Amino acid sequence: LKNSYVRLICSLFALIIFVYFFIDNIFYVQTQAHYHNEEALAGFIGVFFGSIGLISLLARLFLSGRLISRHGVAGGVLAAPIVLTAGVGLMAIAETFSSYVVVLFWLAAATKLFSLVLLEATDHPVVNILYQPLQAARRTQAQTLVEGIVYPLAIGLAGLGLALFSALLGPDSLGLKFVLLLVLAIWIATAMAMGRAYPKALREALVKRRLSGEVLSLEDGSSMDVLRQALHNPHPGVAVYALNTLKANAPERLSGMLPELLSHPAPEVRQEALGAVEWLGLTAALDTVKQTVRTEKLLVVRAVALRVLAAIGRAEVMEEVYSYLEHPNVQVRLGAATGLLRHAEPDMAQRAEEKLFEYALSPIPAERILAAEVCAEVPDYDLHQLLGRLLQDEDVQVRRVALAAAGKAKYPQLWAEVVDSVTSPTVRAAAAAGLVSGGDAALPAIEVAFARPDQERETLVRLAHVLGRIGGPQAEALLLTQLHHPHELVRTRIIEALDQSGYQAGDDGQHLIYPQIRREAECAARYLANLADLGDDPAVSLLAGAFAHQLAQTQTRLWLLLSFVHDRHTVLRVRDNLALDSAEQQAYALELVDTLLASELKRIVLPALQAPFPSRSRQSSRTASRQSDLYRTQCLHQTLMGANGQLSAWTKACAVYTVGRLSAKDLCEPVTIALSAPDPLVREAAAWTLFRLDEDMYDGHISALRADPCPRVVQAAQQLERARNGDQRMLSTIEKVITLKTVDIFAGTPDEILVEVASLLQEVELLAGEAVFEKGDRGDCLYIIVDGEVRVHDAQRTLNHLGEGDVFGEMALLDAEPRVASVTAVRDTLLLRLDQEPFYELMEDRIEVARGIIKVLSQHLRGRVRDLNDLRARLETLESQPAVEPA
Repeated sequence: LKNSYVRLICSLFALIIFVYFFIDNIFYVQTQAHYHNEEALAGFIGVFFGSIGLISLLARLFLSGRLISRHGVAGGVLAAPIVLTAGVGLMAIAETFSSYVVVLFWLAAATKLFSLVLLEATDHPVVNILYQPLQAARRTQAQTLVEGIVYPLAIGLAGLGLALFSALLGPDSLGLKFVLLLVLAIWIATAMAMGRAYPKALREALVKRRLSGEVLSLEDGSSMDVLRQALHNPHPGVAVYALNTLKANAPERLSGMLPELLSHPAPEVRQEALGAVEWLGLTAALDTVKQTVRTEKLLVVRAVALRVLAAIGRAEVMEEVYSYLEHPNVQVRLGAATGLLRHAEPDMAQRAEEKLFEYALSPIPAERILAAEVCAEVPDYDLHQLLGRLLQDEDVQVRRVALAAAGKAKYPQLWAEVVDSVTSPTVRAAAAAGLVSGGDAALPAIEVAFARPDQERETLVRLAHVLGRIGGPQAEALLLTQLHHPHELVRTRIIEALDQSGYQAGDDGQHLIYPQIRREAECAARYLANLADLGDDPAVSLLAGAFAHQLAQTQTRLWLLLSFVHDRHTVLRVRDNLALDSAEQQAYALELVDTLLASELKRIVLPALQAPFPSRSRQSSRTASRQSDLYRTQCLHQTLMGANGQLSAWTKACAVYTVGRLSAKDLCEPVTIALSAPDPLVREAAAWTLFRLDEDMYDGHISALRADPCPRVVQAAQQLERARNGDQRMLSTIEKVITLKTVDIFAGTPDEILVEVASLLQEVELLAGEAVFEKGDRGDCLYIIVDGEVRVHDAQRTLNHLGEGDVFGEMALLDAEPRVASVTAVRDTLLLRLDQEPFYELMEDRIEVARGIIKVLSQHLRGRVRDLNDLRARLETLESQPAVEPA
């Protein structure tokens, strides 16, 4: 009831019910006074109410629609109280000045008849219309309030009022009539307020765009008036919203308004109106559309007008539309080509298709992009050969647009190529979006990709994410076939995709979920044991962090799997409560788990979900150190010799790196085996570690490293050769990741994603006195200081000194602007540089990196706000101090 509009609706409904019961009472009093015979009274009442249904139906057919359409909501809500006031007034006059009971009886009967008919024919439809401006949730609340509280309350108050006034005024009905006239006056005042409030509320709803997806009744004239006014609103968003509301609810009323809208001052409205003309096939607007094509200054709108002209003008305008295929603006040509291919006769469409192939073969990328965009706009026209050519284009932007077009066009011949494009770093985001646009049509090609035994892990991860975004039973069925995938990262993404799709296992799916829950619990137990074996030595912290991350991923999979076979809300609430520090909340969560899981499942699942870092008991402090070394060595050996796919490449690479940090020469053999691991990151880490442990053994494998198919491994071999000669200091990928973890932007990014960032870093070595960049240079990269020192200065004025671990130029990574200061090396310095363009591509594909950027920007903004507040406080302190007069 906080909303004044809702209060008005409730008041109006209460008054209607209140008056209805008063009139009932008066009617029965007058009927009993006229009919003294009980049988005659029963007969009359039966005939009277039997005829009400037929009269109400006729009134609804011939009165309700015309009244509301002509006079709007205001007329609809005022009709009943005005007519009833007239009837009750006549009854009061007749009873006061006449002794004829028959006159009074027929006035009472007519008033009762009008009350029933008008309430059925006007008030009920109007009250339903009055709910329209409310948001869906508030509308439901208001209707529940009216029907559940106001309705019975009004009945109760009416009964109490009748009893009270009958006791005070006597059993005759004259006094009640004057009371009823007062109530009717209040009804009229409320109805008039409602008539004024409804258009205002509807306008507000249109401005706030909260009617989307609602089915509206636009029979009343006031609603149509509000929408007509909204169509001419100077704010284009309101006008477009009103246009779409009419298009969805009363398209037959829209046709007469569209030609006028084609001259709306806002181009967005003109464009939307043109689309509505095409959708309605409104040939009456042909001349107006022709005029728009010839005079429209905004070329994007002219392009839409050309498409619409081809749709409604047909053969008589096709030559004119075709002439625009030579227009210098690409958007105009897009509109003309789309219109011709959609609506032209076959011979003209053939000419347009030939022109489109010319665009596809053009040396100008913009024209090839145009050809791809046209393919997206005419999916019913078979252009798969042309689009297939564009999918192989050398220009990245052309390929991205072509992938988007393939998703919209849904040509079966191209899905395999779109799936293959998921592996390309430059276009994989566009390929994934194209597959999502394709929906179920893309699923057969994705299924084939999953079935390939040599399919790359990263491709499977991305395809799993695509399936989650597609959703639906078919995508879920395909994901379930891969639920037991041996690689953990792929399995994580598959289970997350099922969750994203809203999957809930039925009886036929539970036989797949429960075995997987047991496997994941066993997997978590292994990670817990590994963490206990490694201990807390700083030398193994990187590997411990990798195992902790894999444990967290396993726990995530377990929670999601449990949510598939139990109530999702309850399972996720248990997960959140277990993560809290409150012992009470954790105990509550464990009670819920106890009621959810079978005893056998609790025994294996609960330990995996509760303790992230268990401690292994030791027999005695004297033997603890020796046993710790033994456990650690066993753990490293098992990790290095474990089957590929059971552990992530990052975890295995960290294990290899840890062997080097511990100088564990007794593990040289497993490190040598890692030189042939399938993942290049592991091979690179093995090369660096073996070089540090045993150069002679490393020399025995150097030829294989130089011939490695991965450039990263070959580059590592070259760096090691230079490092052996003492030429310069080089960093492995793992060392770059460790360096990146010190940068605020990447502090919250998982290590496995930092591997991708590390591959984008370029090493820059500077001599003392050498400039990194000068003030005014274009900034498009950030630098991380690995070793050395730099000076930030403006001409000769030093602004700052930066050393190892510091970062500078990070804002230029986001927005390429001229540098505001110069940076020069104070002594020999090694930097890591990250350029803007590859970083943008990574950020487009990795939400974690984007979150890091947002976090850093927020910190910068808070820092500036704190600085301003401190400065303001100092100024206020200075101003409050008394001025010191000169001596």
